[in-house]
Amino acid sequence: MTSLNHLRLGFVGLAAVLALTLGWNLARNTPNLPSNSNSRRIEPSAASIGERFARERAFMASRLTAAPDYAEFARKYSTSYPSDWGSLLDKLAQRRIAGEPLETPDATFIEALRDLRRSRGVVAAKASAPALSRIFETQAAMLAALSVLDRRLCVDFLFGQPSQGILDLAARHPGLTARIANAAIDAILDGNANNISRGAPTDSDFDLLEAGLRSNGLSKPEIEVFLDGRHPDPPLPDERLCEAGITYLDVMKRLPEEPRLRLYALAVELMGRM
Repeated sequence: MTSLNHLRLGFVGLAAVLALTLGWNLARNTPNLPSNSNSRRIEPSAASIGERFARERAFMASRLTAAPDYAEFARKYSTSYPSDWGSLLDKLAQRRIAGEPLETPDATFIEALRDLRRSRGVVAAKASAPALSRIFETQAAMLAALSVLDRRLCVDFLFGQPSQGILDLAARHPGLTARIANAAIDAILDGNANNISRGAPTDSDFDLLEAGLRSNGLSKPEIEVFLDGRHPDPPLPDERLCEAGITYLDVMKRLPEEPRLRLYALAVELMGRM
């Protein structure tokens, strides 16, 4: 049976967001145009720098809050964690002043979510059962949509792989990403309010999950992918991995409440510490 020491739940919970974040980070590393070393440089005054910083900061704030799909997340973020929100705007304004290319609203939003996950994500593990469960329900919904659109993207999403296809999907369907993000911040806020302490999953919890996966048709190599992080050689086909991922989340959802919530909480905590 699967040991606690071999647990690999990093690709559930918030892992899909990590996949998008990695991809956007790769995409945003566009080199700046070289400056003309022969041109005369005019050093701006401290006052003009301050004014420019304030303008850029206000511009980025309005850009985040005005995007229809992301407005709710931005409102919750800015009002619940004003210090974190301010640090994000400072960082984005500094990039603008440094002459970095303006990112798409989707990329900026995903970076905001990444920052929140890193600073507050662990708290989501202490959320109530409905709020914690919604994180995984939105993951399952995304996998189901991707399984119809593109099985390769489904696998990339499942295992947190940067993919241009996923980036394109986020740009075309920002509502899908926004639902994941809103579930994440709602769980963080709920965790702050309820502060539910759950014990670590037991070997019996993992045995129960493994039995459920087996009874739902997953083979030993497929189970090892999800519980031990071991990929067979040659790798499993995308179609089968995508279907197995959907089954995995479905089996998790149907476990008895106590073991299910312990597994959910651990998955979210692991992602919050990455």
